[in-house]
Amino acid sequence: MVYLPFLPLIRPKDANKNSTATPWRTSAGRGMNLGEFPAAIAAEHEAQMTESVRLIYVALTRAESACTVGLGPVKFGTGKQPNQHDSGLGHVLGLQGGDDFIPSFEAALADLDAQPGITIEPPPSIAHARFTAPAEGTLPPARTAKRRVDSHWRISSFSGLIHGLHKSELLVAETARQEQLRDVLSEIGTVEEPLDLPQTHRFDPQSLSARISRLPRGTTFGTLLHSLLERAGEIGFSQSATFEACVGLVQQLATMLTQEQQSTLAELVLRILTLPLATTPSRRLADVSRYQIEQEFWLPVAQTQTNTIDALLCAHVHPGQIRPMLTAQYLEGQIKGFMDLVFEVDGRFYILDYKSNWLGDAPEDYAPRRLVEAMLAARYDLQMVLYLTALHRHLQDRLPNYDPAVHLGGALYLFVRGIDSQGQGVYFAPANPALIAAMDALLMDEVSPDGGHPVRTEALV
Repeated sequence: MVYLPFLPLIRPKDANKNSTATPWRTSAGRGMNLGEFPAAIAAEHEAQMTESVRLIYVALTRAESACTVGLGPVKFGTGKQPNQHDSGLGHVLGLQGGDDFIPSFEAALADLDAQPGITIEPPPSIAHARFTAPAEGTLPPARTAKRRVDSHWRISSFSGLIHGLHKSELLVAETARQEQLRDVLSEIGTVEEPLDLPQTHRFDPQSLSARISRLPRGTTFGTLLHSLLERAGEIGFSQSATFEACVGLVQQLATMLTQEQQSTLAELVLRILTLPLATTPSRRLADVSRYQIEQEFWLPVAQTQTNTIDALLCAHVHPGQIRPMLTAQYLEGQIKGFMDLVFEVDGRFYILDYKSNWLGDAPEDYAPRRLVEAMLAARYDLQMVLYLTALHRHLQDRLPNYDPAVHLGGALYLFVRGIDSQGQGVYFAPANPALIAAMDALLMDEVSPDGGHPVRTEALV
């Protein structure tokens, strides 16, 4: 059933006589006429009239059971007489303008009424009754709320879960190492300003590693780098994996940098795109065709606590290694976040996160042992397992015959300031299906009948 009470109101727009630009349409395409051009105005009016008639045709022919149309003399503009003839419906009904409008309108109605299946009915009479408010009586007493309001339910995130981490809580033996790892925490917002530590170059000052170490630090640069890689993903990693393309991206988005810094940043972006993936050494990011940038997720959480999550991570992600404890929190609601990149290689799905943390100037500052320390100091182990759990749930819902042991690849963290050296700056953790199942069960509050550990934690044995 189709109801069209305002069909007579469809009409072309009036040409703006004061406009200096008039749309111009021809068989060759569309253009814009700059200046007064009567032919362009007339052509645009005709095109709009054609579109109005098309819309009316579409509306009338969509009905299957019934179609109700409102008809009546309509006046557009400031004139005193109806001018509905200059509209799509007026064109369809053959209406005339001026003094001939009423006779032509009545003739059109009579012609329609004579057609089979069409009935012309006058509008219902307007009632002039006025609303009378009921007499005010005695108000009943206000009801008292008896339902308990759940104040624990909230939306959290990785940054919210690590709130409270501080340098003083780092359980690292070397004082110098604490100072260097403080920059890790500054990127995630726990230190107001990044440290201005002296630079000590133990390698060629003109090498890419040395030039990368001179790039700005802090959250602003990290955001810029993420924007560049996100834009490269939107264009296509394969198309962006040339120095010229990277220079174009940097010149477009990094206007605040010097020319030398822009050139270094372009080389860094190219290095990221052409670096062999730790997941599959024969592949580069530029070779990946199936991926999703900035994958958003909402992870439902039934009832759990951060100390329980912390215990699970400490037991199964680099067990025995020191890390700051999570602040005690009760969790119920949702955990939300964005994964920098989710990609698929050979049927396995991975998450990738770009980190611009400064760990030092020398290549050895980004060796695997140092990356583990940085991951734990900033509690990226929590981020990694939460993101893999979110990906696990997504694949469960979307992938037929999903098996985490087959399809869930793992997590790749690129500490981009150190990836100039072979094997440095790359942290890769293959997915542990048992750990992901345990975290999934913990967040879903799947406990055993005796109230003990989550029912799937036995998979860790």
